Amino acid sequence: MKRQSIFYALSLLISTLFISCNLLRKPTATAIIKQPFDVTIAKKQIEDINRNYMELVAKSDSIGVANLYAKDARLLFAGIPVVVGRNNIQKVFARLINSGVTKLDLETIKRG
Repeated sequence: MKRQSIFYALSLLISTLFISCNLLRKPTATAIIKQPFDVTIAKKQIEDINRNYMELVAKSDSIGVANLYAKDARLLFAGIPVVVGRNNIQKVFARLINSGVTKLDLETIKRG
């Protein structure tokens, strides 16, 4: 009888822990309906963003360029330290534009 009580108590404890852990678990990516990746659509989206980026530089709009980045983005340019955050990225582009940069050419290329 004592073994049976211990067995039931342990079963109840394990069940409770299992259910509690599952309730605390965040939804996973599998819960999101995923569309199949389409390289043609991806390329078009990248080209649209690049076109917008180039237009904003041509308009001397450093704020618009910075708004293309996430708030916590990191900008990696050769020759300067990593720039962290949208506000700092805006300052970098303001300096570039103020130094006379009026045109930026971005080209999407296929690798592999």
